[in-house]
Amino acid sequence: TGYLAQELTELMPADITYIEDRAFDNESHQCLLRGDIQQHDREKRYRRKDGTTFRAHANATLLRDANGQPDRTMAVIQDITQRKISQQALEKSGQQFYQVMVNVAVPAILHADDGMVLLVNHMWTHITGYRIEDIPKLADWIQKACGEYPAHTKEQIEHFFNANIRQDNGEWTVTTATGEQRVWHFSSTPLSRDLSGRRLLISTAFDITAQKRAAQALIESQQFTRSIVDNLFTFVGELMPDGILIEANRAPLQAAGIAASDVLGTKFWDCHWGSYSTQMQAQVRNWCDQIANGDFIRSDVQARMAGELLFNDVSLQKGAEQKLIESEKRLRMATTAVSDVVWTNDSDGLMQGEQSGWGKFTGQSHEDYQGLEWSRAIHPDDVQRTIDDWKNEQSQASPAFSGIQHIAGNCMQQKSKNAWRKPAKIKFQAITGSS
Repeated sequence: TGYLAQELTELMPADITYIEDRAFDNESHQCLLRGDIQQHDREKRYRRKDGTTFRAHANATLLRDANGQPDRTMAVIQDITQRKISQQALEKSGQQFYQVMVNVAVPAILHADDGMVLLVNHMWTHITGYRIEDIPKLADWIQKACGEYPAHTKEQIEHFFNANIRQDNGEWTVTTATGEQRVWHFSSTPLSRDLSGRRLLISTAFDITAQKRAAQALIESQQFTRSIVDNLFTFVGELMPDGILIEANRAPLQAAGIAASDVLGTKFWDCHWGSYSTQMQAQVRNWCDQIANGDFIRSDVQARMAGELLFNDVSLQKGAEQKLIESEKRLRMATTAVSDVVWTNDSDGLMQGEQSGWGKFTGQSHEDYQGLEWSRAIHPDDVQRTIDDWKNEQSQASPAFSGIQHIAGNCMQQKSKNAWRKPAKIKFQAITGSS
């Protein structure tokens, strides 16, 4: 208080009591005198000698003489200024903790070891639809979210309370108030006891529903892609950089009579299809080395499939291409051998390739008759009619007559014999005609 002991003996208790607390002190003192109470215990404010105030815990007991009459009052006063400062700081910290927990961006719940839920944050309510009024006890939440209260859950929760560090609670499928099922990954952290002595536990969750769905979609997509690739007869293999075959589609292996177990885990060039030739093995190994370095290799190779059968997967395509080339050559030879003027136009009337007969007859060069320029060789009176009637000829496949200007400048009436080549259900590809 700042007073000397001698000074205090000259003062009444009310003299050092904060003015607003004097009335309560007086009432309590009267109760002591009447015997209504044996002592009074309270927090109050006192004034120091310099006029400042401080908080103290005061305990006053009335002492009586041998006849039971009031004799004196004994008071014990304890300065609790620092304790009050600490409490205020704790309250402020608690308010900050409350604000953080309520507004944190992940679902969070605070509960005590007696099963009571003390706080449910905004994100928890936003995702699940449950407020603290809906789940006052942790058992209520588990019942609503899981549909039942597993027998081992109580022991698990007790373990989390006894732990001194954060615990991973694993993944749980929870049901929201609307019936939607979501996947949460829980973790729990024990806190200090509250004022009533209860142990506290804060549990947070990460909603991994979207990740789970994306992972499942990826698995299904991979399975779908694999089912397509497996049924392709074109061989598709996946190799490690060192050339070891780690995956291959099954259809071509089955067609070749090769079990997947016989080739998977084997160097690609040592597999059955390449073992017929050391030269071929060396070439494939060289290609694998180049690919491992980032190069792109494309080549046709001959491979051994069932038994000793050698198979080239592009042989049919190569044969068809060669036959097409030979057919085109024969057509060219035929057009130069006949006396008629023979030409070939596409379905739009455009000249295709070299038309030697047309050029000799009309005097047009290769550049002159490209596209629709060939129509310049038609007599001016017949040009527009010839072009306009072109499509009608396609549908009717009937001969047409046009006046074609000869190289000498004479106009010769020629009968055009048009042969239309049209595969079933496909538009006209080309027209071959003669005059």
